Amino acid sequence: MYAYFAIWLSTVLASLNFLDVSAEFYSYQRYEAYPPYCSDIPEMATRNIPPLPTSNNENTQIVHVSAIIRHGARTPIHTKHCFDGHWENEDGIWDCQLTTLLSTRPYYEGQSDDEDKGSFLVEKIYDAFQGDEAPYRNRMNGTCQDGQLIKQGYDQQISNGKHLRNAYLYDGSTSSSNSSSQVDPRLRLFDTSSLHNNKINNNNDDGDYPFLNGKLRYRSDDDQRTLASGQVLLSTMFGPELLHYNKAHNGVNPIITHHTADRKVDILSSVKGKFMCPTQKAAISRSDESEEYQAFIKSDESVLMQQLIKDELLRGADVTFGATDCLMSSICTDRSLPDVINDYKLESSEVDDNQYTKKYGPNRFERLMNYIIVNETMANRYNDSELSKMDMGPFWNEIVDYIKPVIKEKKNDKIVETDYVKFALYSGHDSTIAPLMASLSPNIWNNTNFPWYASMMIIEIHEVIDEGIEGKSSTFNDPSSRYRFRLVYNGQVLTWLIEGCPEYSHLCNVSVLMNRVTQFATREHRGCGIEDEIIDSPGQSIFWSISEQYAMNYGIMFWVISMAISFIIGSILTCSIIHICRCNPRRRQRDQSELVSSGRDSSVEFMMNEPDVVID
Repeated sequence: MYAYFAIWLSTVLASLNFLDVSAEFYSYQRYEAYPPYCSDIPEMATRNIPPLPTSNNENTQIVHVSAIIRHGARTPIHTKHCFDGHWENEDGIWDCQLTTLLSTRPYYEGQSDDEDKGSFLVEKIYDAFQGDEAPYRNRMNGTCQDGQLIKQGYDQQISNGKHLRNAYLYDGSTSSSNSSSQVDPRLRLFDTSSLHNNKINNNNDDGDYPFLNGKLRYRSDDDQRTLASGQVLLSTMFGPELLHYNKAHNGVNPIITHHTADRKVDILSSVKGKFMCPTQKAAISRSDESEEYQAFIKSDESVLMQQLIKDELLRGADVTFGATDCLMSSICTDRSLPDVINDYKLESSEVDDNQYTKKYGPNRFERLMNYIIVNETMANRYNDSELSKMDMGPFWNEIVDYIKPVIKEKKNDKIVETDYVKFALYSGHDSTIAPLMASLSPNIWNNTNFPWYASMMIIEIHEVIDEGIEGKSSTFNDPSSRYRFRLVYNGQVLTWLIEGCPEYSHLCNVSVLMNRVTQFATREHRGCGIEDEIIDSPGQSIFWSISEQYAMNYGIMFWVISMAISFIIGSILTCSIIHICRCNPRRRQRDQSELVSSGRDSSVEFMMNEPDVVID
């Protein structure tokens, strides 16, 4: 039985609740300007999905949309080191406006229909662990969850939902003044009248009423910020239909299946093989050793930014600096920045005499972020994006699985909607979108690109139909050749940047997309590449060479022998210590009393120092 995710209409369309706290950090008022990364209200307004050009030579009809989003704005990831004093400042306390409402399905096996199925909502608030000192307090110093979606992120996904609704849902209106109308019939993915007329015909034996059953797929990893982002988007995109559905089903709340997986093994974002997969490590090493990267990392600008981080932000601390995490979550929520980089879009007259300007030059915030982003993402594009192809191979396989049924040969040249998913939503991270885009073409993603909050990548599939004969497909020798695709990212059409697509064209033959991604779209090797598929140089595969295999075998043998010797020595020492302690009970008693009086719990220290797997 599937696990279902309920959208509760009795509170808000998304199961998130508002708390009126920390409102001063969500108003975009502190700074004169904000980076596009923040995805503020004016920025989100620019991301509407453009219509197809009227000059298109083919008569087409949209049949499928895959939307891949980054979650909205969030709290920081506490395990990353921020600038000195960040967590001690007054605005280092994060109290969240959003809380999560949970409900477990009240149905159980063997329950009769006449039994009471009462249920309730549980509001999840992180306020039970707020001591004065770590480890007896929340990581966010307040009521926010680590990496939780915040009010700004909620609003950003509402904007995304509106953009999708305006583009793909048709309400029967032809008035351009109606913001919810879609006057281009070629982009009518859903007709709202058919959704309203879809009475109780999707219910199953369990009494469930799945909304858009079979036509909608919702997928995210198991993070609060990704799950909630997708939920808010869907509740906006289909808001009126969800309300109508509730009324048409006698007050029964609609249910949307949420597909997810265990967080640490999910393929939706880039934990991946970088920490365990030899082929990805080898690809990163090749990128690091390349002339391009060496020229970048040794440049005067990079050396200067490294010095700024070390001397001004970390002040000598031997830690990894969480730049995008700390700096962007600060400026985007009107929190304070260190003086050295508090110069985003300031007039030159305000900073020319600044001591930091004399030492590091102007525009330090932007230059620092560019340095960090290039340093983190250059490997994604190196050697025709070989790392990104490995990274995203399993996820591309999942995306393609829901495109293939759309473009397969259909009987009698008729579209059978029940055969395929019409709208697939994938809610992920920056480490989902960046390698996914880079794997499509080196032309699409440059080194300074970075997925901003609530970024949205859209893959549309269009069917070519006979001109003037609406609803009847043309005859093609190859069934897939009757289909076109369009790539849209944050409102910009990027289709033509993929090799093999016509210049400046919105639509391109779907075979170009499929031929590109099916080379590496596989669940095999768990993102560690396809054997003999990606070549770094003539005769050199990204997989281990024979010498590397031998080296690994000898390494394992050495490890086994070392462990055996360590076990023998440890056993001898343990026996000796036990013998000494038995001979000296007074000392053993004193040691136990010291341990109790010290109050130290080694398990607490171990757990607090255990590293987290961190994905943005």
